Amino acid sequence: MDSLTDGPPGPAIGPAGSAQDGHAPAPVPDLDGDAFRRWGGEVVERIAAMLEHPDALPVLPRIQPGDLLAAIPAAPPARGEPFDRILADYDRLIPPATTHWNHPGFLAYFAITGSAPGILAEALAAALNVNAMLWRTGPAQTELEQAMMSWVLQLTGLPETFDGTINDTASTSTLHALAAAREAWPELEVRERGLAGRTDVPPLRVYCSAEAHSSVDKACVTLGLGLGSVRRVSTDDEFRMDVSELMIGKHLRVSELPFDPKKITLITDQQRVIAHVVALRAEEEKAPEAVVAEAAVAPAEPEVIKKGKKEEEAEEGEEEKK
Repeated sequence: MDSLTDGPPGPAIGPAGSAQDGHAPAPVPDLDGDAFRRWGGEVVERIAAMLEHPDALPVLPRIQPGDLLAAIPAAPPARGEPFDRILADYDRLIPPATTHWNHPGFLAYFAITGSAPGILAEALAAALNVNAMLWRTGPAQTELEQAMMSWVLQLTGLPETFDGTINDTASTSTLHALAAAREAWPELEVRERGLAGRTDVPPLRVYCSAEAHSSVDKACVTLGLGLGSVRRVSTDDEFRMDVSELMIGKHLRVSELPFDPKKITLITDQQRVIAHVVALRAEEEKAPEAVVAEAAVAPAEPEVIKKGKKEEEAEEGEEEKK
């Protein structure tokens, strides 16, 4: 199919919802139970056919930008249309203009998450139409999410003290993770005072691997950290972050440590936590390599940093003066 005009013709809809023969369609109420079962069966048939033959259409649609837009009425319909006309428009316009992520020849970006049980589950979720903002607004959904997150922890081998939420995309997860990291230092008072115009907050840095998704950059823009805060670290042959680069003179500088000069706790690397970096200030007389970094799966709590002897003696002296 080379264009949206090829194939079986669908019902042509003119401006303001009137058919091109000049007769406006009659008002259509919501579907009753019998009609829902009938048209629901039609939808399921289409879904089953796509799952059985995911390669029926090309991976990329054979259209040009603007083709679909030109095939859709410029004005909204004045009245609802019968569902058979809606399905006919779908058949004629949507699959031929879709990039088919389920196609076996689709090898871009990342693996799709669609499955037959998942599609049926989406229908059940749509029927419940829950907004689980609080436990009260969605008790079952809230606790189901908690149980699923527990399962994820067990499947991935993360510590039981971890917790999380299910988000719509990985990009949203990155945004939430960075926002949470920004709140990990309450003395910054970011929630109350923000970051703009403040001279009492040092430059904040986000360290991620060179392979990390662009959502890291976009999250930093959204949260007011800016693109200048992102430091991308090289990876090894297995795409693991090379923590040896986290040294003074390369990416890391003492004046730019994120939030707390003793620890860096947020490292993003694609779909898994790769490194938890703990930074120590070297004693003043030592070489400029003022940071020691250790890579491990992130623990639930930041590692406690042991103070150097001189630092302890200095603090004891301050206490005596008081």
